[in-house]
Amino acid sequence: LLLFLLPLLTLASAATYPLFCKCTCLSQSAIIPLTPTQTCTDCTRQFCLSKNLDICDKAEDKEGEGGVATSCFQRDSGKDRVVVGGFIVLTLGLLGWGG
Repeated sequence: LLLFLLPLLTLASAATYPLFCKCTCLSQSAIIPLTPTQTCTDCTRQFCLSKNLDICDKAEDKEGEGGVATSCFQRDSGKDRVVVGGFIVLTLGLLGWGG
């Protein structure tokens, strides 16, 4: 029963992982956590500039390569949790079977 419930609980909690916006200004980066109401579409050049980051002071007037670059990412994923949870269940099962 636990073998079937663990993956379901893991997948149900996968949507709770936080998103992060990486702002790169003039080859220096800052990582900003997004609020639960924000999505990756909010991670824009204007978003980074609105945070008044020290590293972006000189990048405000530049476009393209020397300006502000953004990327959005999720630190963890549901797949990671399923793999780790499966490993734990398998290990406990083998310990129970061998003991």
